[in-house]
Amino acid sequence: MNHKGLDKLMVTHLFYFCEDVLLKLDVSEPNIAAVFPLFFTLHLSHFFGFRIDDNYSDKNTFLDLQEGNFTSAIPVHQNFLEGENAFITSELLKMRVPDELAQLKINHLKRRELLRRYLEYYALHIQDFGQMKTPAVMQEVLG
Repeated sequence: MNHKGLDKLMVTHLFYFCEDVLLKLDVSEPNIAAVFPLFFTLHLSHFFGFRIDDNYSDKNTFLDLQEGNFTSAIPVHQNFLEGENAFITSELLKMRVPDELAQLKINHLKRRELLRRYLEYYALHIQDFGQMKTPAVMQEVLG
């Protein structure tokens, strides 16, 4: 392991993941580009070791952001998603390539809300996460 906690193979996979999705973003339709930050944020977490387990079902409809999985009971803390937010997150987790994002129709307010919640998820799992400026820039550029 290097000082950042990622081994060389993982860094290589991370590079190719980023390269692949950014190349696809560059030629994507506007509706795909609008949802891209959500897709990227969710799938990037895998490389840092805290990917959300997509065990969403009719019973498991609450996404516990602290535990990183869906549960049947409302968590005892405020770090969870439910309803449409949990369902959309599950759908995004199932998607493997940005082209699949065309299936999703999410308005800009919902996209902003979800991105904010996903960044809260990062803050729960990365010590001293701090405040990212990237989401504000992405929201301006992508709507």
